Amino acid sequence: MFAPVKSDLATNVSSLSAVRSVKKAAALKRAVGRTLVVQVEVVCADRTIMRQLGINSDMSFSQLYHVLAVAFNFSHQAPCLCERDGFVVDFHETIGSYLTDFSDCLCFHWGLWLLNISVIETIPRDATTPDALCIGGVGSFDDAVFLPADISSINAALTGDAAIDEILGLARSGVADVIRRSSLYDFVPLLQAIDFSRMPAISPEVAMVCAVLPVEENPRSREAFWVCVLALSCISDVEQTDYVIEAIITALGWPEHITVAATKQLCATSLKQLEAIGAYGTHPLSAVERIDIYRELLRG
Repeated sequence: MFAPVKSDLATNVSSLSAVRSVKKAAALKRAVGRTLVVQVEVVCADRTIMRQLGINSDMSFSQLYHVLAVAFNFSHQAPCLCERDGFVVDFHETIGSYLTDFSDCLCFHWGLWLLNISVIETIPRDATTPDALCIGGVGSFDDAVFLPADISSINAALTGDAAIDEILGLARSGVADVIRRSSLYDFVPLLQAIDFSRMPAISPEVAMVCAVLPVEENPRSREAFWVCVLALSCISDVEQTDYVIEAIITALGWPEHITVAATKQLCATSLKQLEAIGAYGTHPLSAVERIDIYRELLRG
């Protein structure tokens, strides 16, 4: 489920679902602000330590301080200051007051560490877009390999248990079970971006199909269906969607002989129903139309 975002580092590890949750909401809803995709690199002579973050441009530097502490596992007790072109930044100011466009940079001093923060991209956002999300990274201070699971852990900490419980409480029980059992909490911001409070623009006939899915009775088959729907809701190509499915079933601890193809076969009847309404298959509806169907499928 992991694919690189734009970066100079070939070894970058990124979460596809996290990237999608930052980028897709803007294409589907009215923009009310900006998300800054930033690269934060620790100045370190013997290794590369970097995180890519999506942050709300209206966030204060005090809030960014918390985000960086979580992303790098820094102590909150270390003295900090931030500079732009040699001038110290007021921590009460917003990030967007200093970072507005591609290549804008800041220097963040955290104790003895120096962090270079640069803008990779700016994206319109709406009210449901997460304020902060880790979408990629490489390296660590203890020589451990930075893994996709680390991104999920960072995002779970940034979201907070209360918010996770609230968002998963709005989803279908099968969806929430898959996310909790797999510990792939990157899907929580994705569900937040899909926004269950919005009424999907679908016909009564499509809503009726969504209401009865999955049609399979076997617990493993039903779980397979929700795995597929979560992967499809990332709105990616077939190869990446299969990659997400594989990542989820691996995280769920399914036997190795259950491949992506076997997973789809477990819920083949339900997937045919999805194909019939344009949410799956070789001739799908537009991304916006599919998101409306996934919203109806995923919400409780």
